[in-house]
Amino acid sequence: MSSHYDVLILGAGMAGLSCARRLHDEGKKVLLLEKARGLGGRMACRRTEKGAWDHGAQYFTTSDAGFSAQVAAWQQAGCVAEWSAKIQAWDGQRFTKPSKMQRWVGVPAMNSPLHALADGLDILFDVNAESLLQLEGVWQLKAEDQSWQAKQVVLTTPPEQLSSLLPAEHALTTLAASCQMEPCWALLIHSARPIDLPFDGLFINQGPFTWLARNTSKPGRGGEENWVAHASPEWSREHLALTPDKACAMLTRAFGDVFHDMPLEHLPVFKLLKMSAHRWRFASGALAEGTMPYAVSADGLALAGDWLAGGKVEGAYRSGFALAGALLAACRT
Repeated sequence: MSSHYDVLILGAGMAGLSCARRLHDEGKKVLLLEKARGLGGRMACRRTEKGAWDHGAQYFTTSDAGFSAQVAAWQQAGCVAEWSAKIQAWDGQRFTKPSKMQRWVGVPAMNSPLHALADGLDILFDVNAESLLQLEGVWQLKAEDQSWQAKQVVLTTPPEQLSSLLPAEHALTTLAASCQMEPCWALLIHSARPIDLPFDGLFINQGPFTWLARNTSKPGRGGEENWVAHASPEWSREHLALTPDKACAMLTRAFGDVFHDMPLEHLPVFKLLKMSAHRWRFASGALAEGTMPYAVSADGLALAGDWLAGGKVEGAYRSGFALAGALLAACRT
């Protein structure tokens, strides 16, 4: 594989892939470098012999016309579908129904539309970027015994992970430092039998949890009963240093307490629950939306990500796609 590219993109989540897809389709030579072993970032899916869990992003919505058109194309291709779930909210005293909205999920997993975007792109996994230097107008990115060169480099990693790569006095360093991301512990739950609850998704507005979802209620999942619970940013921040086993033990104890005060016909029966925990160190957070959903400097460095576009999946897509348009326009001038 060549080491010289038009654009290097660090991160193969939604922002990186939407940027790469547009650049590639316009004839640019693009390489994506991903730290993890697979696509997705926070849209990744956890798979075991007991099934699969969307343990990060739970669903996405649309408001932007361009993203809506992309979702329609994904739906036509069969890699996304509407999640017509029974959604409620719990405030500690009563259930309410949130505002009705169209919720979309990847099929058969949240990262499925990312695989569609990645088709035909050059992607390397298990790459831990170590340094980024500019020599004679060309950026060189190094990772262990490998290096790649390009005139333009797009960084889509969480802002707090950028300080080790960006030059200390760079304007983009200051921008990245201004956004603080919140963590989230996710509890992955497997049950040997269905859990009798009157909802598929529940916003929880008190206690250590903020969200609970029946993962197997999403289109294309099937299989045995799997649920995902997200801890609150406050709880996750307080217990950030826990090992996954210790976090799992604490959240498991708290999980049963969630239902005690709910006006249910009967308390759910949890038989042979199997649980594990995953920590998302940089789960959520965003700057106030500016005029552009990305940041680019004259020296060829650029930033993209949901944190620059209001957060969420749609924001990540808009950020990467719009940045690609700006890079292409700059090439034409």
